[in-house]
Amino acid sequence: MQVWKVPDGSYYVVARYDGRWNTFAGTLSPENGTVEGSDASGTMHGGYAGTFTGSCNSAFGNLGSYDFGGTKSDVMLGTYGAGQTGPTSVFSALSYYCPGYSNLNYSWGWTYQYKNQTWNNFDYGTTGDIVVP
Repeated sequence: MQVWKVPDGSYYVVARYDGRWNTFAGTLSPENGTVEGSDASGTMHGGYAGTFTGSCNSAFGNLGSYDFGGTKSDVMLGTYGAGQTGPTSVFSALSYYCPGYSNLNYSWGWTYQYKNQTWNNFDYGTTGDIVVP
């Protein structure tokens, strides 16, 4: 995550994420709702860019790695709030380094890949699907 203070006193943020995702046999594919035939994992990357007001702490360095939660049994329940035992809220670097930020106006997007399949999930729509045989 990078944050810049702009001349009008607001801030501009760019947050980038890279990692891995997991799915399990019996869950539904992200776009068309096809039942996944087996467990699988792939790569993901994405993030957001936008502006906000408030203040930020000065910090430099690697934020580290974070597990955004979700056990197999949590994922099989479908949507958050359906009785998951893992965390239902994720770590927010923006909240950590810019506590009390407000008026966040941003665009976001994520790309998930598995072998030769891609699913894109953007704030303006989705394309593709990932169906595991």
